[in-house]
Amino acid sequence: MFRIYKSLSEDIFTNLALENYLFLTLRPHIQGLFLWSNSATVVIGRYQNPFLECSVSRLREDHIPIARRQSGGGTVWHDRGNLCVTFFGSRSTFSRPGNTKIVVGALQSLGIPAEMNDRSDILVEGKKVSGSAFRETADYSFHHCTLLLHADLARLGEYLRPAFTLPEAKGVKSKPSAVTNLRAHRSQLSMDQLEETIVQAFVRTYGGTSSDKPLLLGSETVDQLEDIRAYRDEISQDSWVFGMCPPFTREVSFDGTTIRLTVEGGIVTNLELGETAPPLVRKTASALTGLAYVDLATGGRQIVEKYENQGFTEGASVLKALIQSL
Repeated sequence: MFRIYKSLSEDIFTNLALENYLFLTLRPHIQGLFLWSNSATVVIGRYQNPFLECSVSRLREDHIPIARRQSGGGTVWHDRGNLCVTFFGSRSTFSRPGNTKIVVGALQSLGIPAEMNDRSDILVEGKKVSGSAFRETADYSFHHCTLLLHADLARLGEYLRPAFTLPEAKGVKSKPSAVTNLRAHRSQLSMDQLEETIVQAFVRTYGGTSSDKPLLLGSETVDQLEDIRAYRDEISQDSWVFGMCPPFTREVSFDGTTIRLTVEGGIVTNLELGETAPPLVRKTASALTGLAYVDLATGGRQIVEKYENQGFTEGASVLKALIQSL
């Protein structure tokens, strides 16, 4: 038995919530397929540090969300030129290669020379068009992948560029790959055609007919189900996106001294300054402890304004310069 679903939403948090709802409610004997696509978004893996994967400050400036998914794996760029495909099924029969072969077969039927590597990525002429990740419980699993149809690869390269690196940091690190769009190999391929071809490949695999079509999931689905709304709201919060960040430590040089910050749960929990730190730097730097690191990485405007409003202009200037060095 199988079920096919397609989301009408372009919101990453809504789509992740729909995916999670299907994962938790579909029965183990049901093979599921879920098609979805998002507006411009960066999506990080469950165990990743967003500050080491993308330009957090640039994304915030451009009002592009960062989402943390439940599955592992690396960071990906989503936009309306990118199709997301999720397979659901019993853990006992779960097969990432098997699911990937369905997509590869669909692409090959369109005349695209797609092939799968040993990590279940999909390549076309040596360049990646799809990566994947999975999640599982005691009896059920999902495996999702992306497909670059006509994604904005320039923006992908621009935003998936972290401000700093930490070679010894905890967490999963993405493995950069050369990428390409499917339209570079079949210029007239539409999103509708791509979706329909994947649906039919899935249907053939599980014994359906060409009349089997996706059930459309729109805003009324979300409005009617509190579980979806609650989960969507939860994963859109900074407490999930940044608060689940693996702990890390940064050292920066500032005004002739070394400053070492420890970040845990997305919060600056400890700050150490070198012995040569000027008194004013020592005093102002202490204000960083207890702050969310994402606020500092995006300019720390509120804490600087707090100092300015208190009349501590000189300290505000030092603090602003310090935050800019992070």
